[in-house]
Amino acid sequence: MTRLTTCLLALIAFGIASVSPGEGRAAEIKIGLAIPSSGTFTILGEELERGFMIHMEDVNWQVGEHKIVVIKEDTQGKPNSGLTKVNKLVELDEVNLVTGIVSSSVGMAIKPYVHAQKVPLVLMISSVDEITIKDNSPFVFRIVESNTQQIYPYGQWLAKKRGYKKAIVIASDYSAGHSQANAFMAGFKDAGGTIVQEIYTPLGEKDYAPYLATIDPDSADMVYAFTPGASQISLFKQFEEYGLKGKLDMIGGSGQPDMLLLRKIGKVAEGTIVVDFYSAATDTPENKHYLARYAAKHGGIPSEWAYLGYAAALVITDAIERAGANVDRASLAAALSKVNVKGPKGPLMFDENGQMIGTMILSQVVLTDDGATKKILDIVPDLYQIPNYKKVYGE
Repeated sequence: MTRLTTCLLALIAFGIASVSPGEGRAAEIKIGLAIPSSGTFTILGEELERGFMIHMEDVNWQVGEHKIVVIKEDTQGKPNSGLTKVNKLVELDEVNLVTGIVSSSVGMAIKPYVHAQKVPLVLMISSVDEITIKDNSPFVFRIVESNTQQIYPYGQWLAKKRGYKKAIVIASDYSAGHSQANAFMAGFKDAGGTIVQEIYTPLGEKDYAPYLATIDPDSADMVYAFTPGASQISLFKQFEEYGLKGKLDMIGGSGQPDMLLLRKIGKVAEGTIVVDFYSAATDTPENKHYLARYAAKHGGIPSEWAYLGYAAALVITDAIERAGANVDRASLAAALSKVNVKGPKGPLMFDENGQMIGTMILSQVVLTDDGATKKILDIVPDLYQIPNYKKVYGE
């Protein structure tokens, strides 16, 4: 054996030893970020990404020995496109985990696929109940409160605590719109309220004139509205233009208006009551850190949607830490089920179905010298999905 060969063998042996399990290189974890970067929900996708990236920067893109790589794909907020992009992330990019998803229709489309592929999915939104109620998957988890989990008790609160008796419902005509409407109506009626009219509009609607013209302001004392995305701007402004503001109270569904759009809607939203899953006014050390980081990175205060991205990043990094050296897909799913980490509004934990245990924050839009903002009216913690789902659907 020549001296050169001996040296090469020694170097190879050293190289093998240097990556042995006990002393190994950082293992790469690939996370697929599937969010809408185009279409109706673009603005929500941008906010989710902002919140998500803040925490990834906080941990310097590494948890323990694992380096984190994020691969982003545009779902366009459409089921077919969303499924195609998630398929690409799973089979071509071979990600360890998928997160993101805004539209409930997209969430419903990809759930059977990720279950079959045994890939962990951490939904940031996609709030329709069936995702974590029917045909449950040990690979599917959701950050935002489901519709019945949050909206059924909201309907009861409005009747019992605010004294509303008769309501008109306006909701976007898609899965989450109907789910929100059903949950509100069930809670409101169970508390003694009456529904006098239901109006369903196309998702992304900008012209509400034909629908508002059908409303008799003397028939009710409130309008419950859930029209996600930029449609909120049109609805609030046209509600005032048609002379309904002041005759009927506008009651917003989940995050309507959110802080992002409230800056554009402005004073016409004054007095609106809204149910939220996050408030920047929450007084915790974790929220103060989050607010400071967001302000330094983007300026201003974060929207409710940015919080969901941030919370998703928190639970994912907690799961990676819990999984330890074993970061295969099955181990990450098992670790996600055990997550318990402090978030800006309190502990982040999933129930047995993979649904985040929730908190309902009730706020009202008020005007300040700095413009329209929200004032907290009430906070209801420890909301579970299953009991409220059964109250709405009897299953």
